Parts: sequence; C-alpha cells; structure tokens
Amino acid sequence: MTVCSKDRISIPFFVLCIGLFLLASCRKNEDTVGSDFIGARVGFDVQSSDTSSVVAYTTLHDSVLTYKLSYFMLGNMNDPQFGVSRAAISTQVDLPEINFPSFSGSKIDSIVLQLPYATSSSVYGNKFTTQVIKVYELNENLVQNELYSSRKFGTNPISIGTWISDFTHLADSVPISLNGATVMLPPHIRIKLDETTFLNKINTAAASNYTTSEVFKSFLKGFYISPELSPLSTGQGAMTYINMARSTAAMVIYYNDSLKAEFPISGSSTLKGNSYFHTFSNNITIQPALGGTHQNTCYIQPTAGLKTRILFPYLFDFAKDKNIAITGAEIVVSIDQTQDTSIYKLPTRLLLNASDSLGTLEQPIDLFTLDGIAYYGGYYKGNGEYSFNIQRQVQFWFNRYKNSGVNANYGLNLIVPSDNPVGANRAVLDTRAGKVKLKLSYTVIK
Repeated sequence: MTVCSKDRISIPFFVLCIGLFLLASCRKNEDTVGSDFIGARVGFDVQSSDTSSVVAYTTLHDSVLTYKLSYFMLGNMNDPQFGVSRAAISTQVDLPEINFPSFSGSKIDSIVLQLPYATSSSVYGNKFTTQVIKVYELNENLVQNELYSSRKFGTNPISIGTWISDFTHLADSVPISLNGATVMLPPHIRIKLDETTFLNKINTAAASNYTTSEVFKSFLKGFYISPELSPLSTGQGAMTYINMARSTAAMVIYYNDSLKAEFPISGSSTLKGNSYFHTFSNNITIQPALGGTHQNTCYIQPTAGLKTRILFPYLFDFAKDKNIAITGAEIVVSIDQTQDTSIYKLPTRLLLNASDSLGTLEQPIDLFTLDGIAYYGGYYKGNGEYSFNIQRQVQFWFNRYKNSGVNANYGLNLIVPSDNPVGANRAVLDTRAGKVKLKLSYTVIK
C-alpha cells in the first residue's frame, strides 16, 4: 500500500526498515520494548521505540451463523483444559417428491434417522466414551438468518429416538437388509424414531400434508439432535462431524414389510444449523471484550467458545512526528508447548480478525488481497507458532490516525475458524513476554 503520491515525495528520502518486536506483558515495566527492540540497519539510521506494548487476554467468542457449514458437529466432551462442550444439530426434512402419497392405510414398520459421518477420522477427543444422543421434534420453524450457534429452537419435550454408542465406527459401512437383499451404506449414525405419538402422527397424516415442500415442513418442522448432558469425567467425551450434504442423510420410513421412502436432509431446500454449549473450566479466567488486562496464558476455542484479544495500545507512538509507509507487518503467536496435543490436536489454521470499537469480529483487510489466505497466513507449520501478515491492516490504522486523527486501532481477535475446516480443535497459547510479537518494517516519507 502506498501512502504518498508522486508530487508529495521529495528526493532524496530516507528509507528506514526496522524489526519491531512488541512484547506481551501484564506489568508496565515489562510492557515497554526497551532493550528487546531489535533494529536492522538498511543503509541508513536505525530507529527504535520504547513505548510500544502488546496486551493479550481471553474473552468469549462471538456467536456465529452456522447454516452454511461444510460439516456439523455432534457430541459431548469434557476437555481437560477447557471444560465441558456440547454440540447439537437442528435440521429440516424434505419430501421425496411433491404430492407424495400419505401413509394413511399403510403399516409403518420403522422410521430411522440417518446421519452420515464426514470422514473416517471425523472425531475429536476420546472416541471410546459412550455418547447418548436424543432426537426431538421441533415445534418451531427454522429460520435461516436465526441459525446462530447460540440459538436453540423450540422442541416437543419428549424425545422420539435415542442412540447410545461411541464414535469408534467411523470407518464401518452399515449393512441394510430389505426384501431379502442387503446393501452396504456409508458409515453413519442410525437413530430409530420409535416414540408412539410421533409414529402415529406420520401414519395418520392426511395427504394434504405431503403436497409441497413448504406444506410438509409446516407439518413436520424438523428435528433437534442433541447429546445428553450426562456427567463426564475429565478427558471423557468427543465431538464427531456429520456430513449433512450426503444423500444418505435422511429420514427413512420402512412400511408394508417391503417398501421404504427416503425423506432427504441433504440439499439446499433444507435448513441445517449447529448449536454449541459450554461450561468452561475454572482454570480459565474470561475477561470482558473491552478493557481486559494482560494474561500470560490465553485460550482459543471454536464452536463459539473462546477467543484471544490482542491489543497494541502504543502502536502510534514511534511515528508521532513522521509519515510512514508500512512495508511489512507480521504477527507471530506461540502455543503453550507444555500441553499434550496427542489427543486434543491443534487447529490446522487460525484467523486473526480485526475488531470494531466493541471488540467484535471484523474481517482483516489483508484477507481480501489477490493472494488471499496464501499471503495472509495462519496455518500451523509444526514449529510451535502461527503467523499472519497484516501489513494492509496496520497501514489502514496509521492512515486513519494521520489523516483524520481517528484511532481505529481497536486491536485484533484471534480465533479458530468455524469452517474450512470444521473442527473442535482448540489451543492454549503462551502469551508471556516475547511470545506474542509484531514484526514491523516501514519506510519514512520525507
């Protein structure tokens, strides 16, 4: 980004490039860069500053929209570091075809809800823990722009089906027999919907309820699929990932001994969403989004769990009397390497979002470049660090401050993305002095 035009540049001008390490600390005498400020001489003078600091602290993640997720999480988990988390799924069901014949006069043998696993490795946590998953009929219509992670839609109080098992069969195909023939379906959770009132509702419904998709969804609003909040010891429980886009995602009705009808969940005509619930560990101190104080250990968790705020309260001090063009700005964040990540693996990537004045998420300018994520960064490379290029974001802050006196430096929000990939992976961060760094290089414009 260029902050000057041709008629503003006087020649010669001095080019100064420095590496500025802003070191995190919660005490003012450790906040200053001082002797830890590293300058790299580039032909001219080396400048330094001792007035910059980094403040990092843990706060609650913002609620997120979940209707466009690649996969949907399901499960109950007691993470040794983070506490108890649950993920539930809400979904609509569609007709196999318009004007589908009703089941009035037929004999329904069974109704099964099929939830396909995303992959054979779609599990996070202790997969051997027994999970109790219950299905409830929704009594409230799903609304696309209300499918936030914090939203729980209304249900009838009595569950209509229960699944009790673990997440160790993610690679096992499921044999289904009908009319003397057996077919193998891809691995999935199979929940029998056997509550009497629900069976009677389907069996006795008038043909008018099966005429169109809209009419059917008014008759059967959908399902809420939820793990039971059963007591879990530390280290028990897991999350699995469900691929609701697969054709096997369906409510299947078997009737008259030899027939079946598949009511699809997959497809764009049905709404799906995730709801997340957390009871955080007492070891985690969660601060308000605004006005937090520095913490030497910070936490980030997906499923609208926890984020880390990163602030630079004295960023403008070293450039008070000069115009500068930012030529490079890299944030480096370290993980806490004392943590065991063999079971609770690290996220494959993080997002470093900008912030508004309330501390909520905004997309960073650098993510919208031609190179996109390849330039921006955020992927874990196995070296104990995540790094991000935010040159344009920092330049934007300086431009606003220099040109209009507006301090738009509201800090950054470090989060685990809710999608691409979907995962329950979380991280404990080492945010002691020297572990959160801003490497800044710039050109002074005369």
